[in-house]
Amino acid sequence: MARDETAQLRTTVEVEVEVEPIAIPVPRLIKSDTLTLSPDGMITVDGTARIEPLPEDAIFRELGSADLVSPEGVVALLRSLGLDGGRALDPADLGLADAVQPPPARVDSRPQLTMETWEEPSGGHIIGSHGPAADSMSGMLIGGTPEKLEFSAFWMVGYWEDVARRLRLVRACAGHLIAHQQRTPVAEAWAVEGFTDAVERLFFESVTEDVLPLEQVAKLSADEDTQMWRVFMAVHSLFLRSYTPKLSVSLTRGSSSLGLSAWPSDLATALMIQLHNVMVDGLEVRYCRNESCKRPFTRQRGRARKGQYRSSGISYCDAACARAQAQRQARRRQRQQGPG
Repeated sequence: MARDETAQLRTTVEVEVEVEPIAIPVPRLIKSDTLTLSPDGMITVDGTARIEPLPEDAIFRELGSADLVSPEGVVALLRSLGLDGGRALDPADLGLADAVQPPPARVDSRPQLTMETWEEPSGGHIIGSHGPAADSMSGMLIGGTPEKLEFSAFWMVGYWEDVARRLRLVRACAGHLIAHQQRTPVAEAWAVEGFTDAVERLFFESVTEDVLPLEQVAKLSADEDTQMWRVFMAVHSLFLRSYTPKLSVSLTRGSSSLGLSAWPSDLATALMIQLHNVMVDGLEVRYCRNESCKRPFTRQRGRARKGQYRSSGISYCDAACARAQAQRQARRRQRQQGPG
């Protein structure tokens, strides 16, 4: 399709996004400051870890500014937000080519990580498993509440390139939604992350003009943004399929107890759930008006009671940015007024 035809089509196409109005609880994540990177690129936890909630708006704030093309940047993001123990993905399965990283040597088909805890006279213990016969993480319970466990563990999380690709796919979806709200081409959000359409689909070979207005529908179907909406839906569905609602089982015999929890730590899925809930809530993605920030956000942090965030009538992503911009404007007024 010629560039002028594509531009004309985009000015006349109305895109309406409808999502089932059911918000999904954002899962808590395993978080640790003891991440290390082995020479072959494996991210490993060897020390204290804990389970904590994902910060509000992390999909736009922390993920939006993260360095996902270096191992150091990926490790820094996981230290900040939580671990990603998800499966390695081949972008070709999603109809994409990846210009940033080569395809994985293998696609991880293991079940997701679940955790078991138990108490003994010597103390509490915890293990993580990718199935009934596949231990992947082990350690000692330190303390905390059931909602915020703390433990010491060793865990081989995954190769940094695989984690980075999963997070770049989620960030491309976030940029896609922002572009949609701003009525700009959504394909650019994927190109920024290094992803391009790698599939040629001929949907209308057998459609006759008496069934559909073939020319216009064919043009619409072949448009690059249309294809990236197909990809958006595929990636959204892929990560939401990885979501596991928390399931806990407690078994007791005499003075002994064993707790089983389906509580996988999958940062990419948690971030995709945040993005999904933005669509469910119909939130507008704004840009912080602090001149030194300008990050995208939907809810303001730091000015509400714990666990509550403002999402209307706001101009700044958090209270610190609001104060910084107010101080900047006050200094400007003082300079304009001059001495005295």
